[in-house]
Amino acid sequence: MHKLSGIVGLKPTYGRVSKYGCFPEAWSLDHIGPMTKTVRDTEIVLSAIEGFDEKDPSSIKFSEKYSLNTFQKKSDEIVLGINEDFYLKNVDDEIMNLVKKNVKYLESQGIKIEQVDIPTLEQAEYALTITDMSEASTVHYQNLVERSADFGEDVRPILELGIAPSAVEYLQAQQIRRQLKLEFKQAFESVDALIAPTMPIMVPNIGEDQAIMNGTKVDLFDYALRLTSPANFTGLPSLSVPGGFINGMPVGIQLIGPAFKESNILALGKLIETYQPPTFPREFS
Repeated sequence: MHKLSGIVGLKPTYGRVSKYGCFPEAWSLDHIGPMTKTVRDTEIVLSAIEGFDEKDPSSIKFSEKYSLNTFQKKSDEIVLGINEDFYLKNVDDEIMNLVKKNVKYLESQGIKIEQVDIPTLEQAEYALTITDMSEASTVHYQNLVERSADFGEDVRPILELGIAPSAVEYLQAQQIRRQLKLEFKQAFESVDALIAPTMPIMVPNIGEDQAIMNGTKVDLFDYALRLTSPANFTGLPSLSVPGGFINGMPVGIQLIGPAFKESNILALGKLIETYQPPTFPREFS
């Protein structure tokens, strides 16, 4: 997954990039977005793949295509939000320290930092899980019934569990989504973007189902999606950009912006790159 690979990964606003032709996992959660070496590369790819597509029912018409120079604010006009109650809770100390170093660098460039309150964040992972499991199990239901043995041991139990949530639980999850969208919208009235760790845990070895957090083994599945769930669930654009290394392994910095304001987070991502040069050398100048 790009969150652990030391690359730049952009999840655009839900509906900005067509999903036509992609097999769904969960139709209200799936996004298509670029994974690249640098933020500049991400901008180029986004400008090439975005746009309304009548073949995708979730595609949204929007007024402007992405411009490489859309975000014109000077550094001392940018306000960056932090929500410590959720995004800096249950995070490995070394990751937290690295995130704070990046925040201090952004402050040194003139960016203002403001605490924001988004109470429903605590319910985001639960509501996303109910939604994801229910929708994915619906997509795969016929295959689960007719050819369950064809699914891997890591996937089949999750899809089978997805049959369990009731219609009431699914609809309650959508009410949580609605409230969370409202709270994010209110937060973005005072800040241009939010900053957070991409992952709260250290990079595990390939194939392991546990990771390390503050020297203790924790379940990888329980922690891998926690900090990225809110942006994915609400459909807001989010960017993971390399923010440094711990014990030789990359750590991602997550930037979340208002809907269709990819320019905000990409501009901030390029600033972080001036502090943490891209992980991979560029092959072309």
